[in-house]
Parts: sequence; structure tokens; C-alpha cells
Amino acid sequence: MISCRRLLRPVLLLSIFLAFRTADASDLNTVVGRLSLGCVHLPAESCVEIAWPYADRNGDQGLSAEELEALRQDVTGWVLTEPNALAREMRSGVLLGLVVVRAVGMNRLFVSYDTNGDGSIDRRELTQDLTLDGRPLPQLLSDPNGFDRKAFAERLGGAAAILGPTLEE
Repeated sequence: MISCRRLLRPVLLLSIFLAFRTADASDLNTVVGRLSLGCVHLPAESCVEIAWPYADRNGDQGLSAEELEALRQDVTGWVLTEPNALAREMRSGVLLGLVVVRAVGMNRLFVSYDTNGDGSIDRRELTQDLTLDGRPLPQLLSDPNGFDRKAFAERLGGAAAILGPTLEE
């Protein structure tokens, strides 16, 4: 059985994962490979830096709602057409993340992260629920002081129930 905490990691990575721009599956496979290594061992900030160039399609240093919706569609298509690209646990987490994003709605999720209301999500806004202190993402997500579960659950609204105990650990 997959532990709730281990399942939460890919769900939260999906928030960053949605920042990918993919021309085709091989591009996304490359990024996933880099994220798999970088997010486990490097500071969490590195996950954003690895993914950001794929996110910011127009190069304005911010992510628009349109960019994120296009990326959600890319990730959905990729995870369904590349079933062996991810380990089973990670694939389950990404699929769960996609379900949560669909349940919340991309617009609501976007507005909840765009805290300054400028119509664009910057790096700080994207990572505002994390305490970026140089630790790798898995360590932050395991530490109640490293990840603001309450703020994340509020962003998800009623859809937080989908994650259930994962947000309580």
C-alpha cells in the first residue's frame, strides 16, 4: 500500500510539473528525468529552476492562466500516452494531481496562486506554500514546518477531500 505522504509528493510536484512546456513526449521525458534527480537531492528551488524554462512559453518570467491550461493538457496527454515513463507510484500521484486540478478548476487554482492579482504567477507565488530553506522537496513535504498544508488545502477548497489524510500528515 502506498503511504499518504509518498503519494502527496507527486501531487505537489504536479503544481510545479504543470509548469512544463512540451513540444512532444520526448521533451517531457527529458524534463521528468531531470526533475526526478533534481527534486530528490537538490534544494526545492532547483525543481522550479529546472521546470521554469518549459513553463514560460512567452519568456515574460510569469505563468499565465492560458500557459498553465495548455500545460495541463500536455501533461494529461503525456501521462496517458507514456505509461512506462514514470514509476507506478509517481504515475499514480500525477494522475491524482490531475484529478485534483480538474476538480478545483484551473481558473480557481490560478487565482489562488496569483496573490498580487497581476494575471501572472511568478516563482515566489508558485512556491508560497513551501519554506524554501535549501532542503530537497521530499524533506520539505515531510516537515509540517516545510510545507503549509492548511494553505494548500484552502487553495483546493472542497477538492482537498480527494487528498484526505495526505494533507493531515
